[in-house]
Amino acid sequence: MIKLSAEKLHEILRPIREHLEGIWQNYRFENDMPDTDIVSEGMCVLTSRTLLYLFNKLGHGDWYIEGGSPDFGAGYKPTGDEEWYWHTWITNGELIIDMTADQFGMSSPEILIAEYNDPRFRISEAARDDMRNYGDVESDMFLARMWAESILENLSLPELQADRHFEHGPDVR
Repeated sequence: MIKLSAEKLHEILRPIREHLEGIWQNYRFENDMPDTDIVSEGMCVLTSRTLLYLFNKLGHGDWYIEGGSPDFGAGYKPTGDEEWYWHTWITNGELIIDMTADQFGMSSPEILIAEYNDPRFRISEAARDDMRNYGDVESDMFLARMWAESILENLSLPELQADRHFEHGPDVR
């Protein structure tokens, strides 16, 4: 098994993020969503589901979606002095991959790879229950599959095949 460092994983995820940016823009247009300066704004759920589908398809079934709301003592906090935000990301219990953290401002990178215990991310049992209830919205699952298939059709991702393992590593951005 080949281990991928957080830095290498970031390099692999960059073209996926760029591909998703075009998808997000089309999605906003098709759904009459307001224009925004930050293209990832409001895209965390669909993007997390897309990555989860993509990773599962490539043989990385140990990833799952986490996230939550400040109402449940969970979410994302870009820096120590800001409020918690409702947010979702994917994790394998060791690393967190967040492809939309930049929606909360310039203090967060476009692609955030962090250790599972990173203090910017918080999850609670109530948030996990809420996420399960929020979970399988069929239209979201359909879009996630469609977006992931678009990534697979348009990008070469040999580094993400199942014989690779994601190594522990700090946030590289």
